[in-house]
This record gives sequence, structure tokens and C-alpha cells, in this order.
Amino acid sequence: MPFELGLSLGIHKRDHAWFIFESVPYRVSRSLSDLGGYDAAIHGGTPEGILRAVTNAFGARKQRVKHGDLVTLWKALRDVAPRIQKERGSLFTPAAFTDLVTTGHELSRSHFTRKRR
Repeated sequence: MPFELGLSLGIHKRDHAWFIFESVPYRVSRSLSDLGGYDAAIHGGTPEGILRAVTNAFGARKQRVKHGDLVTLWKALRDVAPRIQKERGSLFTPAAFTDLVTTGHELSRSHFTRKRR
């Protein structure tokens, strides 16, 4: 969505930190030549790659989340998603999204509580 990205950057460029995530190397520079000087985080289109790109983008935070912990939580949430989808009829509804967020929060709390023991 090059056009929408351009609109968003035009509005918020000075006020926010921003990141571009892309699955294919160099595709951004071909479709958005005005982004010279900004490198997209290439994730390869895999869940693990996306998690790596996001943690690298936000890596300067005080409470750094480890990539392995995110992969563990993602896999646990992926295993729960079919049940939520069956109960809600779709994963793309507000109720299903709330269920996914709540479940992800509970999984992360139990994961980090076990890990500290």
C-alpha cells in the first residue's frame, strides 16, 4: 500500500518514530523511491521473521522481550486460535480480537511467571 504509507508519513513524519516492514528485499525502494535513506525491516514473510523485525525495531526499549519468548507465546496463541475461531465464527471480529488479546496476555503472564521460578 505505497499510497497509504505515503499519506501516513506525510501527516506523522515529524511527530512519531516509524518503521516499514516488508517481506521482500528491495521491493520498497522500487515502489517507494521517495523513501531514500530509510531501510525497511525485511522479515521474509514468516511469523518468526516478523517477530524478529519487530523486536529489532523496538530494541532500544528498557524491558527488552527476547525473540525466543515471543516465538513461544506466538506458538501457544496459534494453538488456541482455532478454538476462538470456532466459538466466534471468525478471527476477524472485535470479540475474537479481544479473546486473542486476553488469551495472549494470560499466556505471557503464565510463561514469565514459570520462567522466573
